[in-house]
Amino acid sequence: MSLFGAMTTGISGLRSNGLGLSVVSDNIANFNTVGFKQSRVVFGDLVASISASNGGGAGSFIMNTQSLWSQGAINQTVNPLDMAIQGDGLFVLNADNGITYYSRAGQFMLNKDGYLVNPLNYKVQGYGFDASGLPTGKLGNIQLSNLTSTPIATSELQLGINLDSQTSIKTWSATDPNTTTGEVSTASFNHSNSLYVYDSLGNKQLVKTYYTKTAVSSSGSTWELRFVYNTGTEANPAFVALGPVQLNFDTNGNLTQDITQQLSFNWAATIGAVTPQIMNLSIKKDDAKQWRSPADQKVLKSNGRGAGSAIASSISQNGIISVIFSNGDRRDVAQIALSEFANYDGLIRTGDNLFLPSYDSGEALVGTPGSSKRGTIFGNALEMSNVDLADEFVKMIQLQRGFQASSKVITTADALTGEVMNLIR
Repeated sequence: MSLFGAMTTGISGLRSNGLGLSVVSDNIANFNTVGFKQSRVVFGDLVASISASNGGGAGSFIMNTQSLWSQGAINQTVNPLDMAIQGDGLFVLNADNGITYYSRAGQFMLNKDGYLVNPLNYKVQGYGFDASGLPTGKLGNIQLSNLTSTPIATSELQLGINLDSQTSIKTWSATDPNTTTGEVSTASFNHSNSLYVYDSLGNKQLVKTYYTKTAVSSSGSTWELRFVYNTGTEANPAFVALGPVQLNFDTNGNLTQDITQQLSFNWAATIGAVTPQIMNLSIKKDDAKQWRSPADQKVLKSNGRGAGSAIASSISQNGIISVIFSNGDRRDVAQIALSEFANYDGLIRTGDNLFLPSYDSGEALVGTPGSSKRGTIFGNALEMSNVDLADEFVKMIQLQRGFQASSKVITTADALTGEVMNLIR
């Protein structure tokens, strides 16, 4: 190898080690970048055609810059819409210009239109669910605003009661309740309570319950249960009593048989709710007692509910987004889509934590988390970069030494060239 060849070799070392330092610097700079995948340079040796015959080399060059797709650490966050992928796959994001990008960064939020987006306002793609919480299988944008839970009219009512055994017999008056005020004379009942039911529009309707002890015998006691409610409106009330439901207790204070009875509530036509509203009343023997203790009533089961608005959300490991509503309802509304590739190293890095497919990566294969080779989703979490700072600092020192050694080759070859030039003088 000539002295000029040595200089050329040294220059190639400067170039390749300098590019290696750039890659290491990029890794270190992105240590805190969510979802970042570190890169490494692959060095190759140069052999000139003249040098090849005598076994000499011509330096080095960068064959490739390779992305390393090892798993990054998953950290918990306070944002319920943050997501981290455990395993293979990338989130699918649609930009406004129609280009589909792919990313490991799960820093998501809702935009002004209620769509789930990344910080660039690219829409996260997922599979839709219908109003009943059943999957539609259709891939598209995920919109989480203006979600409501439909009201359900109460159709099942199960009560648990205790009636004071020491109360006296009374008779329900035909003039009760007062149709205007709903008041009931104390001479008509022994115990009273109240509960709420829902009509078909989600209106919360107050229903008062009255228990009247009507008979005592050697075999036990008999009570009557009535439901007083308003068939009119607040401005024009019209209270009526529904019942009676007969309750028979034995001498041990136990209900002699389970009670099942249909109740028919007729709401005011001006409310607009379904009327009559049929409600199945249930009082089981184990839930009804007549003991010497203060009277009590508990609603053990009531399936009605009012309309609800979304108040919280959660994300399962298979990427299903569930919304919790103010009325206690919980419904699946969407499922995050993940894309897998035959060769992740072939993806094109475009910046902003985004990638595009290439011929080398193969086409995007979109599906649900946990299916095929796709990973799972962690909500309230983000995947950090997979950069190992200690490893990067070691690489930096190695590349620095390589750069210094290459520069030394150049200065040495330059000095020797000067000596040769001096021989001519």
